[in-house]
Amino acid sequence: MINTPSVFKANINAVFDQERQKQEKTLVMPRYLDEVTTDERWVTNIEKVGFGLYEETDEMQQINLDETHMKKFAKAVLIPEEWLDDVKAHKDVWDATRMLVDSAMLTKEYDGASLVNNITSSSYMGGDGVALASASHPLKGGGTASNYQSSLTPSESSIGTVLVACEKMVNSRGYITGIRGKRIFGPSNYKFTFKKLLMSPDAPDTSNRAINAIKGELESDYVSIPYLTTTTSWGVKTDVRHGMKWYNRRKLRIRETSHDRSEVKQWTASYRANRSWDDWRGVQWVPA
Repeated sequence: MINTPSVFKANINAVFDQERQKQEKTLVMPRYLDEVTTDERWVTNIEKVGFGLYEETDEMQQINLDETHMKKFAKAVLIPEEWLDDVKAHKDVWDATRMLVDSAMLTKEYDGASLVNNITSSSYMGGDGVALASASHPLKGGGTASNYQSSLTPSESSIGTVLVACEKMVNSRGYITGIRGKRIFGPSNYKFTFKKLLMSPDAPDTSNRAINAIKGELESDYVSIPYLTTTTSWGVKTDVRHGMKWYNRRKLRIRETSHDRSEVKQWTASYRANRSWDDWRGVQWVPA
């Protein structure tokens, strides 16, 4: 290995990018948040109110205005200049580089999960003035609507109840639009329970051999999120276009950010992103 600053820098970047690409494939967060790439410093969260039935002539209106500012996340590692000349130390540098990626991916997981952890919190309200999961989302034409179920233990029957509730959700004008549930997500505590409920060919936990009515109703298997604070609540992600989102402003990168007189190089990894939601109909939530 040629121990020159340029080669050393190239190797750090190569190790970093290789590790980033590998770990991005294993993230849990993109399975329950829709990833969106944006080139804006902030995005405006708007619930778009569609037209009424076809004979109506009202033009589309936009309500529930809110803004989501991109946040920057960063972590740095200091590398002594002497390590350039020490081949044995290079392994430590590569390990430190990979650990920067580890830390970034874990930050993304916790940040994404915080949207679910605060899904009913009045401290995290949407543009309509209530939490993401609420029984009192205001409608444009008056009245309220809910995406908040009563407490339901996971079962074939309770899953069916929530999927029907998804289909019965109304738009901002009060019309049922046939929203469909796509996948169930929740704490790791339920991963084997839901695997049995969603994948068994026959009705689970019964002596009769009726079919499992839930099998095939969803697009994917259960999304197990180990970063949730709840151990009993769960939710259904729907096919609404603008539900829970993860905004990528700038992907994770690494840079040499300083080289001072003490001959210590600082390498800083950072990314810019945020999470939010536009339309509360992107989820049906089942509390503990």
